[in-house]
Parts: sequence; C-alpha cells; structure tokens
Amino acid sequence: MERKLTILAMLLSVMFVTASAYRTIVTTVVEEEDDSETYQASRREGIRESCREQIRKQHNLVHCQQVLSRGSKLIMLAGDETNAGQLKDCCQQLRQVEERCRCQGIEKILQVQQKQGKLQGRRLREAIQTGENLPNMCRMSPQSCDISVGSGYDGYHE
Repeated sequence: MERKLTILAMLLSVMFVTASAYRTIVTTVVEEEDDSETYQASRREGIRESCREQIRKQHNLVHCQQVLSRGSKLIMLAGDETNAGQLKDCCQQLRQVEERCRCQGIEKILQVQQKQGKLQGRRLREAIQTGENLPNMCRMSPQSCDISVGSGYDGYHE
C-alpha cells in the first residue's frame, strides 16, 4: 500500500511539473510573438520616416513634381530641351533616394497635388500613369510603382 501511495505521489508531482512547464512555455511564446509584432511595426515606421527624410533632403523631389504635373505632355515632348532637362533633374533626385523609397516619394507628390486641386480627372489619371512609369523612364529600379492616390495623405508637405 505504501508503495502505491509513493508511486501515486510521484505521478502527481510529475503531472504538476509538466503542467507548470507547459504553461511557462505557452506564456514565453506569446510574449515573443508580441515583441516581434511590436518590433516589426516599429521597424516599418522607422523605414517610412527614413524615406520621408531622404525625400526632404531632395527638396521633396521638386523636379519630379514638375514632371508629374505636366504628365504625358512632357513625355511626348521629350525632344524639347526644357522637358528633357526636367526629366533628367527628376531622375537625378530619384537616384539620391533609396530604391525602397522612390515609389513612396512619387506617390506623395501625386497625393499632395491632388489634395491641392492641381490634378483631377483625366490629368490625375495621366499623372498617375506617368508616376507609375517614372522609374522605368529614369532607367532605375523598381521598374514601376503601384500608385494609390486617395485619402492616404499624411503630411508630406508641412
């Protein structure tokens, strides 16, 4: 009888230790996931801020603003010295911005110009198309941008 009680006590002890270890493992995993999500969100915000700073250093891509506001007219008149110069200056500014930030900069230009009422309707669609193809026209990566212009304005120009 005494031996059965000893075995039962040991069995209960093992079950208790196992249950405690399982609870600790689950808690640890959950905490690591939360830390990872927080880290990822913080990292994404850091990248966005880095891009905004690079764009500011390039004078908010002012030459690209001119190219995009003229849209397809500029491309059709690329032989014109003024237009070719504006496109060249835009490309130089884009080259000074990291590849991962270029599309963000182009998109912000279009959002601001739309918010200011400078681009609407057909002109906006043409400017978006030009913006999507601008990296390709400058012979740089990414080849194209996926531009989404809408209510996503977040204060590109203060």
